[in-house]
Amino acid sequence: QEELNVYFTYLQVENRYKTICKRKKSIIDNNKSTGASRMDDVYEEEWKEITNNDDSILPEVLRSAKTVVINKKGGLEPKQKKMKKDSNETLLLNFLKEKEIAKESRHNEKMNLLKSLLGDK
Repeated sequence: QEELNVYFTYLQVENRYKTICKRKKSIIDNNKSTGASRMDDVYEEEWKEITNNDDSILPEVLRSAKTVVINKKGGLEPKQKKMKKDSNETLLLNFLKEKEIAKESRHNEKMNLLKSLLGDK
């Protein structure tokens, strides 16, 4: 900028970046397809210049069919820890333990009631 006395606005720089990304992607897609003649990547030097200046080019928001990731200035937003799900076996064992404890407490109540009834006579 200072050497040539040429200044670019933010919008011009952003549009140039988008253009380079779009054209580079189309060149890569063309070179991947069979039967198409290969295209030379004329934007490689410009792309290297951009990525050398800022190697951490990340979009603000990444969307997929199931998730949305919002990138903050300091880095990626920390992922929320998932609650560990108990396996079916563990759930069944816990259920059976609870049933056994309940059965035992009912048995003890019944025995105490019978003792009190028989002890009164």
